[in-house]
Amino acid sequence: MSNFQYQALDKGVFAIRLASILPGDEEDPIVLEINHATISEESPITYLALSYVWAPATERVPVSVVRYNGNTVQTTLHITPNLFQALRHLRGIIQLSIPIWIDAICINQGDNGEKALQIPRMGDIYRLANRVIVWLGGDGTDRGEYAL
Repeated sequence: MSNFQYQALDKGVFAIRLASILPGDEEDPIVLEINHATISEESPITYLALSYVWAPATERVPVSVVRYNGNTVQTTLHITPNLFQALRHLRGIIQLSIPIWIDAICINQGDNGEKALQIPRMGDIYRLANRVIVWLGGDGTDRGEYAL
């Protein structure tokens, strides 16, 4: 369904992807920039991590990716409605310059080898984040329920 093409992460370091939500009004489409980054305790970087419910959903919502690893792209990534709600809400309250680690976007879900490397590192990814944002899900209204 998605036409987004992931580039392989550098296996020689603790590499992750980080997404930045580009500015927009509440009802505007979600537009992302995704970049590779290296994280470590010795050289910390500033990023947030999002924890949310992976509710089973057959429906997917498109988001646009306009830059990937410094290159301009025009591609689509499909995400769950719950994650879409979280991103739409976060766009209005976080500093837009701070990237976010989001497992469904930042781990190539179609690459079992990458998942086998990244999933065991999730504890460290959350621990090294400047802040972990917990999204408890929407209630069907524009505001939803959330925790920061």
